[in-house]
Amino acid sequence: MLVDSAAPEVDHPENITYEFGQTGNTVAWNADDRFPLGYSIDRNGIQLYNAMWDRPTISVVIDGLDMGWYNYTLVVYDMAVNTAADSVIVNVIPPMAGPTDTTLVVVASVVSAVLVAALVTAIKKLE
Repeated sequence: MLVDSAAPEVDHPENITYEFGQTGNTVAWNADDRFPLGYSIDRNGIQLYNAMWDRPTISVVIDGLDMGWYNYTLVVYDMAVNTAADSVIVNVIPPMAGPTDTTLVVVASVVSAVLVAALVTAIKKLE
């Protein structure tokens, strides 16, 4: 008779902060056990997923959230119902103000330089 008293192992990914509207955000845990069975993922205590554990990396897409703090918790369990858990905090922040497009920054700089040159020329004519 095989007795499995070893709990699964799960790593702890870094907490995540991203700007509202940004895409491509995921939480990915690496988990290991000799006899894996299943996992669940909760967000703020509400279960999002409950599935068979059939791969070493378990991930969840975290795009599309409103601004605020979220607690994502993974619980993995094996065939002997040994468990391991980890939580990752996700913070969705407001988009950064100001231009982020390089072209826009260059155009604004050129326009500013032309306006400054025109102002200097106008002041010299008044003297």
